[in-house]
Amino acid sequence: MTLCAYCGQNPAILNSHILPRWTIRDSLDKSVTGKLRPTDNINRRLQDAEKCELLCRDCEERFSKLEGTAAKQFKAGAITHGAAYDADFVRFLVSILWRIAVVRADEVQAGHARFTPALTEAIAAWKDYLEGKYSDLGAHPVWFTILNPDVARQVHAAMQTPAAGGRGAAPIINRYFANWLGCEVVVYETHGFAIVWAKTGSWLIAGVVTVPDMRASPAVQLSPAGGVFPSIGHAMPPILLATLGHQSWECLKVADQMSPAQRQKINADFKKNAAKVSGSVQTQALREDITMFGESAWVELPEPEKA
Repeated sequence: MTLCAYCGQNPAILNSHILPRWTIRDSLDKSVTGKLRPTDNINRRLQDAEKCELLCRDCEERFSKLEGTAAKQFKAGAITHGAAYDADFVRFLVSILWRIAVVRADEVQAGHARFTPALTEAIAAWKDYLEGKYSDLGAHPVWFTILNPDVARQVHAAMQTPAAGGRGAAPIINRYFANWLGCEVVVYETHGFAIVWAKTGSWLIAGVVTVPDMRASPAVQLSPAGGVFPSIGHAMPPILLATLGHQSWECLKVADQMSPAQRQKINADFKKNAAKVSGSVQTQALREDITMFGESAWVELPEPEKA
């Protein structure tokens, strides 16, 4: 029997979500045909959030209350640049970061063991905050940003520097924002960075595990007591720009793994949904990529497909 990772007392249920299910549904609703794709298997369609034995029913219900309030705020358009947020919204984000960190801890231990103490400390700090033991997050704050073309341009500029290889972002950066989901601990071994990362089709959260370079972090760091979301055009910490840039190239690389049969099926499905495609988030993202990259944006990608 697996015990709940939060309370440590009750049995964990089999289908405890890491990302709240509605965050996935929100991204699916914005897709052309109601499907998205994870980056680890380009030939698999994503229809639900990752689930595992993590929380018991009582703790799942505790987190669900935070999620329900946040879902209403997103649906009402209240989570936007310059809008106010409260402490419960921060607790909602921290609950996601805590879940990801707990689920991915073994992967960090296996691949980047020197970051395990810092991750363990972050997990404890986030849990203490959720339980009300502390009113702040200490050395492990939460960052939040809404993904849009301005962020894509910042990523592209950062990736054009010699330190980042000079190639810029992948010419699908806006489509990467719209189409791919991520939920992991991102580690840069050489530079000593580690963050817990969750990306949906429209927004990004990151929890600081250890970040030596904190430039521009005040622009995205949320106050545990509540405050105002970053304004449009705000600065981005280098670690977030680098990670978005690198992952855009990973998405382009894994797109080459798509089978010919899948490519043919996706093309056929898009033709069937031509009217919906024309006004879709994916088409808007393609237009933004064309504006940024010109002809090089014409890359065949595995867009969301119809079931």
